Amino acid sequence: MSLSLHDHQLRIADLETALAALVQTFAGSHAANTFAVSEAARALRAKGAKGAAGLLEGAAAQAAYRR
Repeated sequence: MSLSLHDHQLRIADLETALAALVQTFAGSHAANTFAVSEAARALRAKGAKGAAGLLEGAAAQAAYRR
């Protein structure tokens, strides 16, 4: 079964929303967790995964996706 571009966009939006909720829950429960999330984002950015790092930081989910 193939998905349309619109279906893919909806799926990606759902994944971004779920990831943001998980990060917010994880990072909000303890200061060490907040540090761990920012370190994970830093490591992703160092590997060149700027979009994934931005999602962890919360900024990219609100902005238009650009490459």
